[in-house]
Amino acid sequence: MKTTEGAPRQIVISGSSGFIGSALVPHLRGAGHEVIRLVRRASQAPDQRCWNPQTGYIEPGAFEGVDAVINLGGAAIGGKRWTEAYQQELRESRTGPTGVLARAVAEHGVPVMISGSAVAWYGDTGTTAVDETTSRPGSNYLAQLCRDWEDATG
Repeated sequence: MKTTEGAPRQIVISGSSGFIGSALVPHLRGAGHEVIRLVRRASQAPDQRCWNPQTGYIEPGAFEGVDAVINLGGAAIGGKRWTEAYQQELRESRTGPTGVLARAVAEHGVPVMISGSAVAWYGDTGTTAVDETTSRPGSNYLAQLCRDWEDATG
């Protein structure tokens, strides 16, 4: 696809079946963009490409002509008790796959990578407003998870 201003883009998304991804995919398609979904199984549709973040495998050609990669993958934050084991799963499900994607984006010259994170970066600030210019990162588990997740982009 041609990448001129306002033209449709080709966008690869990890986490396309999750909370945000399941809303973002139809929105982007409705705006005329081509969406390729990275899936952790054999591709079963023309818009899917297989990947295995544990081994670093990404189906050949997955990034050909791609204008952007959006990384939304990771185990669900809500709905489960945060045992020590689940906290480790939350971390590993974000940092490892994000590192794999960041390296692939760099290797294939994809010009844009957007990676999910969270306002939890700042920790629990109550009613105090926070922003990127003056606020410090928090010190609780979620704040550290956000820092580790963002650091995984390299």
